[in-house]
Amino acid sequence: MARERATDLAVRNQIIQQHQNGISQRQIGRTFRLAQSTVCSIIKRFTTTGNSLPGKAPDRKLTLTDQEVRLFRRHIRKNRRMAVANLVTWARKSFGKVISETSTRRYIKRCGYVFYKARRKPFLTSSNKRRRVAWAKSHLS
Repeated sequence: MARERATDLAVRNQIIQQHQNGISQRQIGRTFRLAQSTVCSIIKRFTTTGNSLPGKAPDRKLTLTDQEVRLFRRHIRKNRRMAVANLVTWARKSFGKVISETSTRRYIKRCGYVFYKARRKPFLTSSNKRRRVAWAKSHLS
């Protein structure tokens, strides 16, 4: 279930301060009108990472090295119309690493490329074909 609102940094710091003063998580939750699980997760994040900021763990390692990203960028430049699924299989084979489609999309965006979807065009009807031929014949001279 998604969060309805984010907790302010000042509130997070107050929660941590009260926890360090020995106040229970349930009492802290009542004070700030937050669920006990929210208070627990804020305190847990503070004890594990040392800060109360929400987000990913610090110093998280990237899947690809700088050299592999350069090779990835070169491959995209050569094969601009390649589908993401094909890029994923190419990356797995050439780098020997498990890389997800989401990570591949993230690396494509980092390389400065944008995703485009081909516009669906209707097939030519027989009347359109006749009009095209008539137009071409009138513009021959």
